[in-house]
Amino acid sequence: MNIDNRLNDPLFVPAPTAGTQSRQDNDKQERIAPPQQADAFAGQDERRERGGEEIALYDARGQKTGTETDSADPPTDSKEKAGNEQASTEAGARPSKPSGEPMTEEEVLELNDLKLRDQEVRTHEQQHAAVGGQHAGSPNYEYETGPDGKQYAVEGHVQVDMSPVPGDPQATIDKMQQIKAAAMAPAEPSQADKNAAAQAEQLIAQARAELRDGKQADASSKPVSSAERDPNSPMQQRNEVIAGVYGRSAKQQAQALIGLA
Repeated sequence: MNIDNRLNDPLFVPAPTAGTQSRQDNDKQERIAPPQQADAFAGQDERRERGGEEIALYDARGQKTGTETDSADPPTDSKEKAGNEQASTEAGARPSKPSGEPMTEEEVLELNDLKLRDQEVRTHEQQHAAVGGQHAGSPNYEYETGPDGKQYAVEGHVQVDMSPVPGDPQATIDKMQQIKAAAMAPAEPSQADKNAAAQAEQLIAQARAELRDGKQADASSKPVSSAERDPNSPMQQRNEVIAGVYGRSAKQQAQALIGLA
């Protein structure tokens, strides 16, 4: 049997297998650390370097949240300053007295009442005068001084002519109807206004009666008797007395003016 002595030769080295050679080659290569994934927010916000706990103290706008500075109540000094500014604003908005001093709350309420009363009185009396026309005078007012030193109307009246038209019942009716309308023109007529309207209604009734009697006399058109033509006859004297009484009454009413309040 032949024996190969090369196995015992120290110069003879068996050829390495393929798998062993690959491992040796890999061990000789430089090991490179795997690349780290880039942070999309790196370098954009320095607060991210402070740790996760502090990041939670900022909202999306970069403002801190959950801290004492987020309290809804302003500091005590800010509250006092705001209160002082509000008080100064209210004092400046209030009307002033003639001396320049701001009015008290009671005086402001009194002034408001006077302004409302002044407007109501003027509107009331102007309605009387407008509807009364030529039969009514100009409004007259009574004034009261307000806390601001100005005059405000608190009462008023308008005079109207309540005298009938002599010898013309129809004209009297037209006049009294206008006066009645003037007396009741305001939304809330006073008692004086109602009394004037009632008196105008009475004069209207009297004028209508005279107009009716006159028409009946014209319709009869009977011939005048000699007794009626005689100035000394009892009938003629009676007619003159009646005419005189009516004439004096009309004259007295013409001199009397009634005020609409």
